[in-house]
Amino acid sequence: DLKVKDATKFQVRVLSPDSLEETSWFSFCLKRKTQTIRYDKLIIHLHGGGWVGMTTAMHQIYLRHWAKILQVPVFSVDYRLAPMHGYPDALDDCWQFYNWLLDNCEIFGVDPKNVIVAGDSAGGNMALSISILAHKSKRRVPDGLMLAYPALNLKRNVFSPSYLKAIDDEVVPFTLLELCRDVYVKQYEHSEIDPLISPILHSDEMLKLLPPIKMIVGDLDPLHDDCWRFLYRLLKLGKSAELTVFKDLMHG
Repeated sequence: DLKVKDATKFQVRVLSPDSLEETSWFSFCLKRKTQTIRYDKLIIHLHGGGWVGMTTAMHQIYLRHWAKILQVPVFSVDYRLAPMHGYPDALDDCWQFYNWLLDNCEIFGVDPKNVIVAGDSAGGNMALSISILAHKSKRRVPDGLMLAYPALNLKRNVFSPSYLKAIDDEVVPFTLLELCRDVYVKQYEHSEIDPLISPILHSDEMLKLLPPIKMIVGDLDPLHDDCWRFLYRLLKLGKSAELTVFKDLMHG
């Protein structure tokens, strides 16, 4: 229910090519082992919005398209947002749901041979962090990541030619980027060195643990250069990674 304001709960939107109504929570509790498996893949989606805005509802247009053409259910997470909830609340929500879904996806008729985590901007940042946390926790690691213009570097006073475009960017101007970062990390004293905040800071040893990655970015996106830097590091380590650059497109 979108109107629920209980701070201990967050919403997950399920987009499926077919109805999932017959797999109720009650039937799950009574007959967990007898659920009919209808899907062998699933997508977990983490939306963007700088950790301060956007919702799963605003991403439904393409998520419904994904579910329809891929015939795969998509689970999109409405994690808690800053400034009310700073780091690590949003990441905690996404991580907790990732674990819950792996343990309980059969209630939706899913026994996944492949688990893909997709995220745009802030969501791409957390998709990478979930993969690292899965390794550290000895949980199942995603089989692949799809990252759209991921936020890879939240360090202060780090600039590049593409980042300077944010000075007059119409979608993510420099002042908005600064605001999003500041209200997300707040007073966290290790924000400048924590790779769960800035994935580009991960060591080579950690990057070697990541699954195959596909990224997309526009050539007018302030985050364009960081995507190339990250791709270069992955390829240098022999990882499976691709970056598609779209001409004349901005962030989002």
